[in-house]
Amino acid sequence: MFKTIFAAAALVLASTTASQAVVLFSDNFNANTNGVNKTPVGWTVTGGAVDVVSSYTIHGRQIDLDSNASLAPAVIRTNAVFSFQAGHQYKISFDYGKRSNTLEMMTFGAGSFGSGILSFGAALPTMLTSTFTFVVTSNFSSSLYFSGYVGNSRGLLLDNVSLESLTPVPVPPAGALLVAGLFGISALGRRRDI
Repeated sequence: MFKTIFAAAALVLASTTASQAVVLFSDNFNANTNGVNKTPVGWTVTGGAVDVVSSYTIHGRQIDLDSNASLAPAVIRTNAVFSFQAGHQYKISFDYGKRSNTLEMMTFGAGSFGSGILSFGAALPTMLTSTFTFVVTSNFSSSLYFSGYVGNSRGLLLDNVSLESLTPVPVPPAGALLVAGLFGISALGRRRDI
């Protein structure tokens, strides 16, 4: 019985200190209607041209980062601004697709944290998922941004954008009380066995 109670206490402690992702932002672009030179709901276009399309119908609607209209990179930013805290880990994830056979590149990030995808050759038959995880070293506030670079009217497609906080969940006071209670029951059980 004593071993069972300690095993239960260890399980409670392990489960209460696990990380839990908290979704800070999520958009699948399905609230938009298809069209050319559109500003997606909840976003701002700060460069180039952006279209709303349904190229991969299983995914609903996507954003076409089409930079051809002004020969400038297509840039979109979330209207929401997020507060990133030092020491916390965050994850940006999204799906992307490619309809043309040209060299295309996408950059994305928040503040100074960013990355890029370089896509070569043929179009993609299905959308792929990209994930970027980073730890913040000092507090800052920023929107999410995505930028597409392409030399024709069919840019990289963007869908299912999300931002999550991967901050560890602290041990709740109830967990500590449960462990103390289990130890008390164990001590009481041992005392009766004597």
